[in-house]
Order: sequence, then C-alpha cells, then structure tokens
Amino acid sequence: QVSQMPAKDSVVSSSEIGEVAEDLEENSIITFQGHPEFSTEYETKLIGIRELKVIPKDRANAALQRLNQEGASEDGAVLSNWAVDFFRQHNPPQRAHAK
Repeated sequence: QVSQMPAKDSVVSSSEIGEVAEDLEENSIITFQGHPEFSTEYETKLIGIRELKVIPKDRANAALQRLNQEGASEDGAVLSNWAVDFFRQHNPPQRAHAK
C-alpha cells in the first residue's frame, strides 16, 4: 500500500483498504494499487487459495462480499478505458519517419 505520496501527485481513487488506490503524477504517470485486469472469477479463486495462509478469514469474507456486489465485475472495464484514454492523451500515435 502507498503510505506517502509525493506532493506533486494526486489521488484518483481510494478504497476501504487504502487511501491511494490510483495515483496520477503530473498528468504523465498513472498507477493502480489493485489489479483491474483480474476477473471476478479469478479473484474469487485467488482469495479462496490465499485465505488459509495469507488473508484472515474476516478480510477474505469481506472481499468476497464486495466481489459479489452488483457492478463489481465492471470495474476492470472502466479502469481499462481510463488507462487507454490516459495513454492516448499522453502518447499520440507516432508517424513513420521518412528516410
């Protein structure tokens, strides 16, 4: 988890687990603390595997409840679109150089 951010950065989103879920640095770098690429099915299986060794049962149950909330599985698509828009704004298509 991010415990302290540089002054020039801004928080894009937060969660119950951490104050900084996404971070934007001077409109040129974006970071994600979570894993928006994970599907709900994958996360459910991962929590089940890690619950026994790493994640306390109460936190695992809370995470599973959040995954089962309506709209939870849509977060990955939303974040993917944000990332694509961000990179398009900051990295316009390059033209081929004439030789």
